[in-house]
Amino acid sequence: MGACKIDTEKVQRAFDEKFRMEDAQTVRRVLVEYDTLAADRLARGSGELVVLLADFQRAVNCAGLTLSERRAVSVAVNGGPTHWALDPVALDSAVEKITDVFVGWRYDSEYLTPANSAA
Repeated sequence: MGACKIDTEKVQRAFDEKFRMEDAQTVRRVLVEYDTLAADRLARGSGELVVLLADFQRAVNCAGLTLSERRAVSVAVNGGPTHWALDPVALDSAVEKITDVFVGWRYDSEYLTPANSAA
């Protein structure tokens, strides 16, 4: 009998590559795609998406955002008719702060280590 090699971690590696939270561009991508990611989490039952969204929410909470930055993140995530009122300066500042949280956690390493946040 022959052996069949199946790459069981291919999907996980692709996911990790797309959403490696080590720069502002990736954090912004999650903000823009948040609704789609949340819907995919429910549709596919993806454990990776559950962890990503939970970590993202935790990073937002740990980032020390001002009220205007929180509002900008909320508008970016929820969209809708208030999307025109998005403050791009506040959003840029929020993205940088959220990115700093992920970098402080060393999120791109094998183990999540929240060094710069309250547990």
